[in-house]
Amino acid sequence: MVPPASKNRITILSFKKALAAFAILFCTSGYGQSSTSLRLDSLIAIAEKGVYRNPLESRQIAETILQEAGNETHKPYQAQALKIIGGAYYVRGDYDLALEKFLDSYQMYVEIQDTTRMSQLLSNIGLVYKNIDDYDNSLLHYRKALKLVPEQDISSRSRMINNIGVVFQRMQQYDTAEFFLRQSLTLKSELDDEKGMANTLTNLGIIAFEKGEFEQAIDYHQQSLILETKLKSDEGIAKSLNNIGSTYLALKHYKGAVEYARRALEISKRLGTKEQMKQAYETLTLCAENRNDFRSAFQFQSQLLQVRDSLMNEDIARQMGRLESKLELASKESEIERLSYENQISNLRAGKVRNQLILSLFGAGLALALMLALYFQRAKKAKAEKLAQESQYEALQKRFIEILNGPQAYELQDNLSELNEKLVNPLTEREYDALKLSLQGLTNKEIGDKLFVSDHTVKFHLRNIYNKLGVSNRKEALEYVVKSS
Repeated sequence: MVPPASKNRITILSFKKALAAFAILFCTSGYGQSSTSLRLDSLIAIAEKGVYRNPLESRQIAETILQEAGNETHKPYQAQALKIIGGAYYVRGDYDLALEKFLDSYQMYVEIQDTTRMSQLLSNIGLVYKNIDDYDNSLLHYRKALKLVPEQDISSRSRMINNIGVVFQRMQQYDTAEFFLRQSLTLKSELDDEKGMANTLTNLGIIAFEKGEFEQAIDYHQQSLILETKLKSDEGIAKSLNNIGSTYLALKHYKGAVEYARRALEISKRLGTKEQMKQAYETLTLCAENRNDFRSAFQFQSQLLQVRDSLMNEDIARQMGRLESKLELASKESEIERLSYENQISNLRAGKVRNQLILSLFGAGLALALMLALYFQRAKKAKAEKLAQESQYEALQKRFIEILNGPQAYELQDNLSELNEKLVNPLTEREYDALKLSLQGLTNKEIGDKLFVSDHTVKFHLRNIYNKLGVSNRKEALEYVVKSS
């Protein structure tokens, strides 16, 4: 039995709900339109919330929204539904369909002149292009998105500028990347956006690491760690700890590397974040190997393999998700394509089962192989370090450039030509040019620019050159040429 006080409370609450509903109905042009809008708003909220947790379900809800919002007055709902569908495809890794839906949604927002949503869609399109390594298109869309953001919207501007910096980072144009990331960091500092600052500091730390500025990298990652700790973000803390550990490993400061990697591993195990576990195990394996602790190296390597296998299975599951999405479309268009996708999905499933079977059946054999691999890897590394110290390489390179630019240049050219003729498999003219540029210290990209070829072609030429000269890397090639001259 409900007490009188409770009855009064229920009556008051019911009255308030009824009054709110009446106000909504009064402010709209008609009951039918209001109920449709309310339902669509509700579906949009559910679909947006579930994009990352359950992309397939979100996509289905968004497709329902598209059907129900079929008239011109509900175009914003159609645009929003297309955006959600694009997001669901993006989460599943189906970038072609994600791009298609994002572009459709963007065009609708252009028609209704919603510049805020246009900017968001351009940013999403830029993100898709970044993930498929189409950096020119990614930058184009990020910059168009930035132009639409009002000056006073510092939060959105800082995010867009950060995205541009990350693309330049991917392109290995580190100075430009730093310029944009520092701009973003300044804006985020103005907003007191500590999470955004931590992410940008992490990106700056990665750039410093790539440039070989390890002390600077540690400083950036330490700053990021302080912010993540303040925010109590365990995932961010684990990422910062791992980055510091990896940098200490590059400095051959193994004690520090192990300390930070172990802390990162403890947190990432608790969270179940496998990418962070993988990075921690990689650092710990290499530290143990460099300290000749092969027993520990084997244990870490075994755990690393399990994590990698799990990640590989997850990747297979994502690929299956993409194929299943394409299967839906293919089944409507072509029976042959449908069968093709079904075969691919079956093969992926079989591959997953095969991987698990191999992992369980050959554990003992893998253990022995790992121990031998670690031993020979260590022996090979020790031999390489004796043969080619950094200072020796720099001296050889300096000597080569002096000869190349001095009066002995013609003599060097003759010697190189004679050397080439003595090879069992002589260098081609293109390989010959690539070798000379490589020995002058040019990067693969710089060599590619000089020869008007891609980075991949340069790598291909260098591999052939090393094979023909009987060397393993640039240092050995330089030593070979200088001594032969």
